[in-house]
Amino acid sequence: MGKVARLSIPRGISVRTALVYEGRLLPIVKANAYFNALVDISSLIGDGLA
Repeated sequence: MGKVARLSIPRGISVRTALVYEGRLLPIVKANAYFNALVDISSLIGDGLA
């Protein structure tokens, strides 16, 4: 049983999985359907700071 499945979630609420990462991702991670979103941290804080 995964972590998301063990959460106690109120009715009407959905859970979306996201991976916030820095650097490169392996192709297997990108191809994996587990994460709903992949977010590169440099896109959040700016290219010059990361």
